[in-house]
Amino acid sequence: MSGDSVPAQAPLVVNGWSIYAHPLFLDQLEGLVEEVEARKARDPKTWHKKNPTKRLAAIFKLVTEAIPADPGAAAFRQGGTLGDHRKHWFRAK
Repeated sequence: MSGDSVPAQAPLVVNGWSIYAHPLFLDQLEGLVEEVEARKARDPKTWHKKNPTKRLAAIFKLVTEAIPADPGAAAFRQGGTLGDHRKHWFRAK
């Protein structure tokens, strides 16, 4: 390991599940948070009604409530969409 590597942080734990996030997901999430904060500063009366705010709220609800409640739920299954050899893959929309 090189000396310039970033130390790993402990994962978020919800309902006994350790939640890990891909760096690209975290980059997208950070951008969305910044956009919501900018909208809040620019328009304090209606920022909560805007699409980025609603998307951010939905993502946090998925990550902290829906997925940890039942990660194997049928709603997260890909089914045959990606072919028979990938039926074990899951995703949230």
